[in-house]
Amino acid sequence: MIPIQQTKNLDLIWRRAISYQESYELISQVNVVGKLRFEQGKKTSMAEIAEGKWIFRNSNFSAPHISIWTLKKEFVGMFEANRYGEGSLLIYDGRQLRWEKAKRNPEVWNFLNLSNEKIVHFVPEYQNYRVRGSAHIYPGSSEFANLSLYVLLGWNIISVLESRRNIRLLTDKRIPW
Repeated sequence: MIPIQQTKNLDLIWRRAISYQESYELISQVNVVGKLRFEQGKKTSMAEIAEGKWIFRNSNFSAPHISIWTLKKEFVGMFEANRYGEGSLLIYDGRQLRWEKAKRNPEVWNFLNLSNEKIVHFVPEYQNYRVRGSAHIYPGSSEFANLSLYVLLGWNIISVLESRRNIRLLTDKRIPW
């Protein structure tokens, strides 16, 4: 895997990994930058990138409520969302980011700092109850601490929201009487 700092000004593509059904790879050109593998449905996921490895645990199905841990069981932070998916990320050292939909395109998601500067944005593409998409790191945000974590966590949130969306689509079908 290559470090995320080497992907400045390049588009990052999230795609479903071939080896696991509930696994994604983050690709920059032809290089793998990161991996995200879901376990126990969408409750737990393992995130791996050159800069580190994390465990994401979602404790709420109706709205993502994700705790972030290192593999050594050290607490890193907490993400909490409302029922629409928007929310905030609080890192253990006091840093905070907002997660929200883009104003002009509700399918695009952004991590923003408290000054409203975009750090990373995600563009998911939905097809046949599956999701893939891209991520873009904004210039100047590569110096931001834990940038790798934000890229992995953002895709984790999108995947959790997508699984909720699919269940809603499958269960909202009306039965003709």
